[in-house]
Amino acid sequence: MSERQDKRAYLAAWYARHRDEISRKRKLRYHTDMAYQRRVRAARKRYYRRTYVPVPLEERTPPGVPGPETRTVSVNGTTMTVTLHHANALTRALGRPYHTLANWRTLGILPPATYRDRNRHALYTTDQIRAVVETAAECGITPSRNPAAMRKFRVALRARWRALGRAGIEVRRGVT
Repeated sequence: MSERQDKRAYLAAWYARHRDEISRKRKLRYHTDMAYQRRVRAARKRYYRRTYVPVPLEERTPPGVPGPETRTVSVNGTTMTVTLHHANALTRALGRPYHTLANWRTLGILPPATYRDRNRHALYTTDQIRAVVETAAECGITPSRNPAAMRKFRVALRARWRALGRAGIEVRRGVT
């Protein structure tokens, strides 16, 4: 065994013996030293931002939540199959909690859902979710409250929603 491996084995054994005491002291310091707590939280935030990889919209349904539904709709005499997602997909795509979406619906910022499931839960098309996410990014919607940005978001989102049409999907010529 080399000297480096010996030292590594010694340190691992030492840490195993003292792990509980180290953990107790670290937790005590976190709860009593506010500057230390801020540094730890800032480091945690930096780590999250550095390692976060956005999940594609199609893969954002967590276990236990109903997945996307498909329905056949008729738009301008053309029959199409539409993929519908529950509000959970929209919350995950926006990175906002559900109560924010409910609040936006109440305030008239988010237009009413085009589709509902048999339990009357809101369903959104993939194009609608994409429109909301893109509009939020364009308008600079962040977790902070900015009334001017929210007004801009509401106006832009209404325009995009109307452009998607009654079926809530982007209708392209020649595509069925």
